[in-house]
Amino acid sequence: MLCGLLLNALVTQANAGTMPVVGVPANVRPAGPVWHVATSSTRLSFLADQAWLGLFSIGDLVLLSGGLLVIAICVRRTLKARGNLNFRRLRWTLRGTAGSPSEA
Repeated sequence: MLCGLLLNALVTQANAGTMPVVGVPANVRPAGPVWHVATSSTRLSFLADQAWLGLFSIGDLVLLSGGLLVIAICVRRTLKARGNLNFRRLRWTLRGTAGSPSEA
């Protein structure tokens, strides 16, 4: 998560405190003063918000991936601590297909 924050901070700092948006028409107005449409003078445009990524930046995606990883680790530890992490039952559930599963 920290890497994502650093990537976003790096591109924002390099562009005078605003996040550039790459791949949108120049006549589009950004949602707030934090964003601006990228121009030829935009620095580190590959780290900026990208239209082809759904207006996410690479830093946003790294941040999101890190957050999901933290949640997955916390859920696994919680289930393991409660004794509910039964790999045999989990394997049976994942192996089950459509219809009524039967225990082996």
